[in-house]
Amino acid sequence: MGSTDITPLPRSARRGGSATPHVFSGHQVAGVELARLERALELDAERLEDGRYLVTGGREPHYVDVRPSAAVACDCGDMAWRGPPFLGPCKHVLRVRLACGDPIVLRAAGTLLAGLRAYVRTLEDRLRPPPIRLTARLRGEVADTLARPEATLRFDRPNPDHDPTVVVTDVSTGELLGSIVRTAAGPVFAPEAARAAA
Repeated sequence: MGSTDITPLPRSARRGGSATPHVFSGHQVAGVELARLERALELDAERLEDGRYLVTGGREPHYVDVRPSAAVACDCGDMAWRGPPFLGPCKHVLRVRLACGDPIVLRAAGTLLAGLRAYVRTLEDRLRPPPIRLTARLRGEVADTLARPEATLRFDRPNPDHDPTVVVTDVSTGELLGSIVRTAAGPVFAPEAARAAA
């Protein structure tokens, strides 16, 4: 397994605390828990002196000491919690390691970003309205409503990724004749003349 593979932590290792489960809760890359890393991205790290940082942006500021001689890296409660197995560094330490250009944390951040992009694409796919099926019957109904031969009509989907509406135009002139829209009862053709009169 490569260092950028997402590894789920065992349930016994997952520390509760958030009322809303996070999409990456309990998953880690190279020892970095992805949910913590995402929270770390919202924080600011200010270098105070060699190896010491002030991390702000959360509920309260925290001091992080990344010097090798430091017994505890961060003064937050997450670092003080010592229940086995080890969950990895807290979000404050992760933010400082990002600021220092730690290659392990940067690699995990790349994996997190790729995972978030994939998650967003999945949500977009789920939320995208299904396309209107242009059946022979529906095309025939539109032609009958307009009292025109079906061969003179053009059916287009101007924005298929976000809107299921089908625009109907005259093949030869390009004149807008109306739109097929989705309703609770199913697809309905709305002639442009009727919309203009309203």
